[in-house]
Amino acid sequence: MRGSSREVRIVDRQHDALKLLVGGNHIRSVRNPRSILDLGTGKGAWAADIAREFGTADEVVGVDIHAVDSSHFPPNCRFEVYSLFRNVI
Repeated sequence: MRGSSREVRIVDRQHDALKLLVGGNHIRSVRNPRSILDLGTGKGAWAADIAREFGTADEVVGVDIHAVDSSHFPPNCRFEVYSLFRNVI
């Protein structure tokens, strides 16, 4: 995620606030997912949290228009650079 340090802090706080609001990383009960997709992953915080929570998932893929350094993320977590609006008219 690119942006000022202030913008990054705001997004981090939003992530933490949503986790508190819904009581975790997801609203519904999820059992043994194999693949998890995070569109608009930003810094990858949610993808990393979910990859740790579901360590047996084959893959957690975060997609964003900016690259994420995934060297410190769980091994089942990876990131793709892609614009979801690239071919939208």
